[in-house]
Amino acid sequence: MMNHNGLINRALSVLRDPERPFNERMFLILAILSEITVFTALIGDLIIKENPYEIILLIAVLILIPLIILPCLYLNRLRIAITILVLTLVFIILPGLFFFGGGLEGGGVIWIIFGFVYVGLTLHGKWRNVMFTLMTLLTLGCFIVAWQWPQTVFAHSRAARFIDIFFSIILVGIVCYFINWSQGRLFIEENERVKKEAERAEELTRSQNRFFSSMSHEIRTPINSILGLNELILRDQDTSEEVVKDSMGIQGSGKMLLALINDILDFSKIEAGSMDIVPVDYRIGDML
Repeated sequence: MMNHNGLINRALSVLRDPERPFNERMFLILAILSEITVFTALIGDLIIKENPYEIILLIAVLILIPLIILPCLYLNRLRIAITILVLTLVFIILPGLFFFGGGLEGGGVIWIIFGFVYVGLTLHGKWRNVMFTLMTLLTLGCFIVAWQWPQTVFAHSRAARFIDIFFSIILVGIVCYFINWSQGRLFIEENERVKKEAERAEELTRSQNRFFSSMSHEIRTPINSILGLNELILRDQDTSEEVVKDSMGIQGSGKMLLALINDILDFSKIEAGSMDIVPVDYRIGDML
């Protein structure tokens, strides 16, 4: 089994890996923030002697988050952890916080807002839309049940209600602040990485153009020498017909090769932005 240091290093490597999906990196950040937030909320509930069912729920959440994430992190299956935690959050944790935490007169309503943020940051594609719809229906259902059957909601005292709402606002506000800060950091790192990749690609292109330009010039020199010497053979009146025939073949192949080299040089000039357009007169019929 992987030790705790190994799991911590794995989590840090996922957070720092730019190739990882953005939602997986944000999920780990949210998991860490959630653990801190739930622990703080648990301490507050113990101080104000909150509903024991809510305290049990918070303890269960405190244990459940690492219990789900650590095996998935070890097996490199964070998407499974995201799915399980989102479903648990939507169908168990948020309704529990709402009904055990005073309903409309408690902090559970504020945590429902956090649930929408959580779903939006950790999911993508059609699942994000599906869970957003389910979250909306769940919120509507909680409000209807609290309205029709108020006895299902654990009632807060006036002091407990004020303290619960205050702590919920502060904790959700802190989490949202650090989410925004973390997003900014990830975007800055991604922009820097993209900028470095673009600079490296530009440098590679410049090196490639310099290589093509240099090679084109270097290859053109011996080809011109070959064509020049071959021209001397063709001009010699004493050259046999067989040699002239071979020399004509050399001349045609050499000119074709020289044209290819010139084309390569032109491409390198175009990519380097140094291609000059020279206006000349020509006849289309002759060209065809």
